[in-house]
This record gives sequence, structure tokens and C-alpha cells, in this order.
Amino acid sequence: MADLDDLLGEIRACRACEAHLPLGPGPVQQAQAGARILIASQAPGTRVHASGLPFDDPSGDRLRAW
Repeated sequence: MADLDDLLGEIRACRACEAHLPLGPGPVQQAQAGARILIASQAPGTRVHASGLPFDDPSGDRLRAW
């Protein structure tokens, strides 16, 4: 579990694209070591950026409907 925690910490600390992001860096992530699937995406909308919850917008509604 420490490896996963370390990885998530590195992701949260990343500032590589900071100058190009109008809302600033704010990686939205949710992970569990025992998860059987991985869903990854990029460029969350303003609602997700504000809430910090992955897929907390119409894209999440679409994903769950599939």
C-alpha cells in the first residue's frame, strides 16, 4: 500500500503543466490497492475541478449509464 500512497502523493505534487492550466494543477484521483479496474481520463471540467470528485459531472453520468 505504501507504493500506491507514494505514487498518489507524486501525482498530487506534480506541477509540470501548471503554466498551461487556467484553473491551476489539481489532479483528481481516487484509488484503492484492491481495485479490479482502472478508469483514467484527462482535462476534468470545472465542476470536477471544484469538487475534487472524479466524474462528478455529465461525463460521469454517461460513464455510469454505460
